[in-house]
Amino acid sequence: MIYLLTLVGLGLSFGIGRWFEKSWLTAGLDLLKLKENLNKRTESIMSRFREKLPVMVINRQLTAILKSPHYFILAILINLPGNTVIGGGGGIALLCGMNRSFSWKGFMLTIAIASSPIPLLLYFGLIQIETFMN
Repeated sequence: MIYLLTLVGLGLSFGIGRWFEKSWLTAGLDLLKLKENLNKRTESIMSRFREKLPVMVINRQLTAILKSPHYFILAILINLPGNTVIGGGGGIALLCGMNRSFSWKGFMLTIAIASSPIPLLLYFGLIQIETFMN
């Protein structure tokens, strides 16, 4: 239940970000330059990442993800320890909605996959929550 409510909350935050008008985004901030700098940095990281992967491992789907690393970076940011410094999950989702380069389907699928490891481990009994409650 908590997992589903997490997805709903992040989706709601994403939707609110999509609701903002673009003129609100540029008020006082130069987000276009910020986006360009982020794209340059991510492209250099992703080019190094592509060089390290063996060619036989890369398939069409992985190549498509690596060409557009937005979703990959979103999954990393959501799971990054200390992401409250950049707004937490809700703040990240809000900024993704404001960015408008994420689709609803892609965002929700990325969030669902990125936030699923712990609930899956709990469901299959590989982690016992009682040990953490003491």
